[in-house]
Amino acid sequence: MIYSIFPKHTATVYERYPKMNTSRDEILELRKTVSSSEVSGTFNTRILFDFGLHANSSSMATDGIVVGAYKLNLYMANEGVPNNSFSYEIGDNAAPWSPGLGKSTHTPKTSIGVSWNHPSSSVSNWDGQSYPHSIGSPTTFAEADRVKDLRIDVTPLVKAVELSAETDKGLLLRRASANEIDGDHYGYVNFYSTKTPTIYKPRLEIHYDDSTHTTGSLNAVDLAKEYFVYQTPNPGTYKINSTPKFRFTGRAKYPTATYTASTAALVEYLPTSSYYSLVDVRTGETVVPFDTTYTKISCDATGNFANLKLSGLYPERLYQFHVRIDHIGTSTYHILDDMFRVYE
Repeated sequence: MIYSIFPKHTATVYERYPKMNTSRDEILELRKTVSSSEVSGTFNTRILFDFGLHANSSSMATDGIVVGAYKLNLYMANEGVPNNSFSYEIGDNAAPWSPGLGKSTHTPKTSIGVSWNHPSSSVSNWDGQSYPHSIGSPTTFAEADRVKDLRIDVTPLVKAVELSAETDKGLLLRRASANEIDGDHYGYVNFYSTKTPTIYKPRLEIHYDDSTHTTGSLNAVDLAKEYFVYQTPNPGTYKINSTPKFRFTGRAKYPTATYTASTAALVEYLPTSSYYSLVDVRTGETVVPFDTTYTKISCDATGNFANLKLSGLYPERLYQFHVRIDHIGTSTYHILDDMFRVYE
């Protein structure tokens, strides 16, 4: 299964305005200002995230879930990158921080909450520690490898941070240290924050293998012949905090000449090399990507299925399953006609 959690809080901290809080901004800014006629000195920004990793990890452990991978997804709002020779660096924070009440547009600027100088209003500074603090080594990602949005495997980092309430101080994104202090102009890359009214909040994908494959007395679908895949049953709406079992059925397009009422109801199971993805119908964007480990389609004596945790989806949007079947070196794709929406 692959599902997502959203951050409880996000913020951009500005070296140029070291006491300014921006926790209520809808955009997260990664930018660098280099000395010019308008400003003297070099000033960076950094981006903070609080996903509540320890609490989430404890909940999964109670359910017996062993996570295989974590992937951070940030969605680009706009960019201006004249020089893409920099790297992103993601680590953990040196101290717990509080979100605050500010926006970058506030006049006067709000100083309640986290800022470049202070993790919170009640703490005078970051205790003299650099941040990201880095349990182990920070995760790095080259800007030249970013296609549009930012998707980074942060598995070792998250597994270290989530261990306890003391180690979970949130995550921090910045340019690599060498890129912050040099004199190069890297422009800016802005991402949507947790306060965005769009469907592009930052998200942390959680990957774990919950697949099983027990076919019972079912017959396998004949992949050498024409067949189709459909979803049944599909009530069309599901509650957002539920984890329903979605059923997929394989059927021959052209049954044999001995067609009877019993063969009409025949369920044929898909091979173990069958996978699903989930797509937002309106935007066409993939919400859950195909993965040969974490989106395998399961099977029991009734037929094929996949469990899907819906808490990482947006309510009142239409979603649609795509199914991929790998066989003898080729992949066949099926876009299921059925759609569903999630409600709160």
